[in-house]
Amino acid sequence: MPADHRPFVWEDVRSQNSGVSELARFRYRSSRTILLFCGLTNAFNLIVTLAGAWTVPLIVACMTAFGLASCLALYVLISKRPATTPLVSWLTIGVIMAQTLVTFVAVEEDQARIAWFFPVVGAAFLIAGQRCGLIVTGVFLAALLAVDLDPDTLSLANRLTIGIALLAAGGALSVLDRKFRDVLGTLEQSRAQLRLQASTDPLTGLWNRLALRERLDALENAGTPFALIVCDLDRFKRLNDRYGHLAGDRVLTAAAHCLQACAGEAGMAVRLGGEEFCLLLENMPSQEVIERVETLRRLVEDATILFEGSAIRVTASFGIAFSEGSGMNPDQILKAADDALYAAKSGGRNRLQVAA
Repeated sequence: MPADHRPFVWEDVRSQNSGVSELARFRYRSSRTILLFCGLTNAFNLIVTLAGAWTVPLIVACMTAFGLASCLALYVLISKRPATTPLVSWLTIGVIMAQTLVTFVAVEEDQARIAWFFPVVGAAFLIAGQRCGLIVTGVFLAALLAVDLDPDTLSLANRLTIGIALLAAGGALSVLDRKFRDVLGTLEQSRAQLRLQASTDPLTGLWNRLALRERLDALENAGTPFALIVCDLDRFKRLNDRYGHLAGDRVLTAAAHCLQACAGEAGMAVRLGGEEFCLLLENMPSQEVIERVETLRRLVEDATILFEGSAIRVTASFGIAFSEGSGMNPDQILKAADDALYAAKSGGRNRLQVAA
């Protein structure tokens, strides 16, 4: 099975075509949304506090200002560098949890402040996962039981009720997070299988034209030099007529194995259709490319394919074109390699020809 040539690029997290997992993409988007919401909430709280509409202790006002500045800084960081998403998620929860705990301890007259525990727990599971969510749930439970509060402000019965509710919420969210990750993993596997099926040839397992097109576009955008080698099995129709299509499929599969071995880690083996193949070699000196193709030609020539008691031999012709210094786009380079292939066939077959 061919290896995926697309690199794992966190900066492409916004794209469905990146190498980033569905879960990582979800965490990224959720973290940005939570940061935006928390920033707006802190800004509103700070405005009403400064306007005198809401009187809170100085430490709470300072924590609100700290929360606003932190949310803005973290939002900019995650937007500029998506790869920091795991760290930013934990830092975001840390900031929100610190604000919630300070408010819980400092503003005793506000009995409804406990309500903030629940969205913070939910946010922890949402953007940082099960471990973070359980930690936050445990910290809030400890604070609820350990902080010495006036019984008239928050009775023991109130604490127990809220504690049980927190435990229930944490447990439910933990189960939901695990199920959610399983569903996303299944979705990602299905999408990867569909992408692989759409990009590979079902008979040989090589890449197909679609995958080649995507890779050529990527190389053109990156300015990476490459060589395209178009390969065609000689007199393949005669072979099919003599031995049958099942034998032809066996020969195509054997040829594909030869191309895959030649491609190695630095190349990409493609079946263009029928008995025509293509080899893409990236960032390789021209002389090394020619030597590798000559090795491939001999490998095909020396191969013996056994089929129903018959020993089948086949040869191949090759056309080579280079991108470096050609001034051509990938389509033109592919056409040049194809023209060189026909020149090789016209010149006697079982040989290679470099495009002029």
